[in-house]
Amino acid sequence: MSLHAILLLVVASAAVLSLAVVALSGHGDREDEEAAREHFARTGRWPDE
Repeated sequence: MSLHAILLLVVASAAVLSLAVVALSGHGDREDEEAAREHFARTGRWPDE
């Protein structure tokens, strides 16, 4: 196996792994935003005001 093939495999693996980490960790912000919008709908005020 050539050096270029190994390097390509390592870079591709790192890219896939980083996309998986971003996809799995992004839901917390979305849930916080939804909770803030529900609070605003109930009270008419944004939670951190």
